[in-house]
Amino acid sequence: MTPRPDGRRLVHLEARKVSLKDVLLALRVGDGSVQADVPVSASMRGEIGANGKPETLSGRIVVEAGTIGLPDNPNVQFALNRAEINFDWDSARNALVVPFQVIADGHRITLLARLDVPRDGTGPWTFGLTGGTVVLAARRARNR
Repeated sequence: MTPRPDGRRLVHLEARKVSLKDVLLALRVGDGSVQADVPVSASMRGEIGANGKPETLSGRIVVEAGTIGLPDNPNVQFALNRAEINFDWDSARNALVVPFQVIADGHRITLLARLDVPRDGTGPWTFGLTGGTVVLAARRARNR
């Protein structure tokens, strides 16, 4: 974070191949029973106004191949091939736009998420998923 003379702050974040399991533990998300053995890389740039509100904010999160699920229950595990999430704060519309793609276990999901924040801060925040495609792989028989 870099302060500017006019009270604004420039924000820049870079992370390369960080363990998602470690991130979840550091954030104290869950009780540690979910296994998340996937490396995550992220890049973000933005500018925060003197009032503390984001004026620009954009970035990308890439999740590489690995396994997510419950380690003691193979029925609650899935293989993640890759996920890519881009995000862009649109200050003119007061909206966060997030196109993303997830490829896992032969399935592919590509969608656009949008979070609209009321300008006055008193109304409801709205969230929507639009556009894109969902392609499901053929179901494979499991060996028992």
